[in-house]
Amino acid sequence: MKDSDDFLTLFLYKNMLGEAFNRFTDCVVISPWMIRAIKVVEKMMAIMKEGDVLAQYEEDGTVDSETKSKLEDCLTDMIEFAKVNKEYEPAPDKEVAAGYVKDLLKLVTSLPLNVLICIKTSTYDALIDNEEEFYYEFSKDMTKLRC
Repeated sequence: MKDSDDFLTLFLYKNMLGEAFNRFTDCVVISPWMIRAIKVVEKMMAIMKEGDVLAQYEEDGTVDSETKSKLEDCLTDMIEFAKVNKEYEPAPDKEVAAGYVKDLLKLVTSLPLNVLICIKTSTYDALIDNEEEFYYEFSKDMTKLRC
């Protein structure tokens, strides 16, 4: 998690690992919440491009009531989702596992053997459930390296 907002996690890892702590790597490139937000913005931009809405807005900073309703409708689903989920939406396990495979291979080939790679339990579970064959092959390869 580059520059994570999850202060508690960072704090605990830094205190447990001390100087050995380097950084987090987030195996999900774009969070589902951000994807949801981007889709809303795209819908809103499409509405603003209809007819002369954008010209009117640029001229006097207002939109007609119909356009206002359309814009509010775009936000309704996101607002309702945020009320229930507290603005957090975890990535699907399959996406986490696929991203982790890619990142792990990159880390293993670029870091020295004396570096510890910590994996969140939920990421490990996603890897086992979705990339089982990779996990067992990778584990065998790592065992060979340690010998």
